[in-house]
Amino acid sequence: MVADDELSSLRREVERLRGRVAQLEREADLHENAPSAAMREREELLAETERLAGMGTWTWNIETDAMSWSPQLHQILGYDPERVAPSVARFFAAAHPDDRERLRAECARSLQTGFAPRVDYRVLRSDGSVRYATLTGVKCLDEQGPVRRMVGAVLDQTPARETDQANHRAVEQLEEALALGRLGSWHMDLATGKLSWSKEFTRILGLPANTVPSEELFFARVHKDDRSRFETAHLQAIATGESREAEGRIIRPGGEGRQVRITGVARRDLDGGLESLRGTVQDVTEAVRLREDLAKVQKMEAVGRLAGGIAHDFNNLLTVITANLDLVAATLAEPSAELEECARAVESASTLTRRLLTLGRKAQLFPIAVDPNELVASTLALLQRLVGDQVQIEATFGTRVPMIRVDRVEIERALINLVVNARDAQPNGGQVRLITSVRTLRGDRYVEIAVADNGPGLDEETRAHLFEPFFTTKPEGEGTGLGLATVLGTAEQHGGTVRVDTPAGGGAVFRLMLPALEGAPSAEHRPTSTPSTAASPQARTVLVIDDDPRVATVVERSLERSGHRVWVATSPDQALERWRRHAPSIDLVICDVVMAKMRGPELVHALRRTHPLPAVLFMTGYSEEAVRDTLDFPVLAKPFSVASLNAAVARIFARRATAASG
Repeated sequence: MVADDELSSLRREVERLRGRVAQLEREADLHENAPSAAMREREELLAETERLAGMGTWTWNIETDAMSWSPQLHQILGYDPERVAPSVARFFAAAHPDDRERLRAECARSLQTGFAPRVDYRVLRSDGSVRYATLTGVKCLDEQGPVRRMVGAVLDQTPARETDQANHRAVEQLEEALALGRLGSWHMDLATGKLSWSKEFTRILGLPANTVPSEELFFARVHKDDRSRFETAHLQAIATGESREAEGRIIRPGGEGRQVRITGVARRDLDGGLESLRGTVQDVTEAVRLREDLAKVQKMEAVGRLAGGIAHDFNNLLTVITANLDLVAATLAEPSAELEECARAVESASTLTRRLLTLGRKAQLFPIAVDPNELVASTLALLQRLVGDQVQIEATFGTRVPMIRVDRVEIERALINLVVNARDAQPNGGQVRLITSVRTLRGDRYVEIAVADNGPGLDEETRAHLFEPFFTTKPEGEGTGLGLATVLGTAEQHGGTVRVDTPAGGGAVFRLMLPALEGAPSAEHRPTSTPSTAASPQARTVLVIDDDPRVATVVERSLERSGHRVWVATSPDQALERWRRHAPSIDLVICDVVMAKMRGPELVHALRRTHPLPAVLFMTGYSEEAVRDTLDFPVLAKPFSVASLNAAVARIFARRATAASG
């Protein structure tokens, strides 16, 4: 809205011009109404002034009730000056119906009191458009004193109002953008020490909207470990006049912690002295969390690559040891306690490699359709034996829980890990609860298997490192730090995740989230860990390909012990040469999946191009991911025993015999 002093100035100018016009009219009368160039100039000047000011003028003869309007007032009121003559009735008729009586009353009161009217009201034009206006006027007294007329103006406030509304909308949009970006602003007057900040700053701090800003209030919300960082940056900005930035934690009144970044820049007066500091505060909690998550993912990827490589090489060694132990045991008349102890050690080492592969999301999985409720129920007895008598295990089964497609053994291992951790969190005894339910995450259905305990819970520092490999809260020698990292690896390899809650009343809840299986359950079955030891019914010719000569040799010996004829190749070139020379007589190709110069599936493709393939059996010490391109040929996981190798070969030829007879 136009200020009162501006209205007064315009009103005085209009009165001055009207007085001058009246003077020119009198002069014209004296000259027998001769046209006056000066008068026309004044009238044109008055009209232009009104147009520029958005103001129309009027006069009202109180004795005759006649009115006159300037052309600009006609335009403001929405009347055509060629068709509508000015009148008091038409003037009030142009007012909005909701404002008309108030306008009449204010004008009447002005006549009675002698005060000049000033009324804000709306004009409703004949075309339906609405203009916002301000009426002003003054009384004109004659020489004897009675009021003969009033003169005044109507100021069109619509452009100013529209500008105000546009500015208001722009401010609202800016505030919305700042709120979405969680960006607040602040200003400090260095002369007075007065601090002010924006609404978003108040929201970031979690304070009431009517909070009075102060330096003490802000620093009271800063985490005690980060307070000196903010104070130092603040004092340096004042001392040097240079911009400063600091990042740290604030604690909201409810105890919630948020990460904020504050920037400040100095403003100087005309003499170069420091005048004020102003800057921004941004809630960067989510950005910091994403940055930390990315670092964890990258760390886990690096650990996974390292673990996968170690496990692959280690599995090759274990295969050599296992098979040679079997070959030695076969030559003994009586079982050997020493060999049995070696076999148990190899099995323990094999378990360790499986955990390393799971840690790196590289474990070989054998997924089947599983009922989550049945899976939990079938493990309760085992879990109770594991935790002992001091901890009671209870299970709550959800209704209409869908099937999941998982490697049952791996999920059981994950549950055992979580339950044992829950037991260890309650050294004096307690309760462990297993709960199955259905959850929706990002629009997808998941089965949740929750493991809850009544222990002391988890502090913020522990939660930050909980799933990192080799992180443990147990005393030295009592934990490897691989347990929860392995559980998370198992969940993620199944397309799920693990979430952790620490309820206010204490304890911890680990939530194993696995994708729900939509549709009919699968009829697949996981191979048993102790396959049949039956040998193939007749001797066959086998091509064994592995770039580790130790593995190739022990497989050769194992097959020859079972009566097969074996060709060995320890490189792709050697394998192709053996194939060119002996392909028609070869009944089976046993090939490692991951080799240095060429992957097993690629080598099998190369063999196929020169001669039709016989049966194929892949071997791998790697992951399910590494064997996805094995053309649906059977896969034998390393380390394997002689019995497992013989059983795999026997199954292949048994299936071929069945297919041939059918």
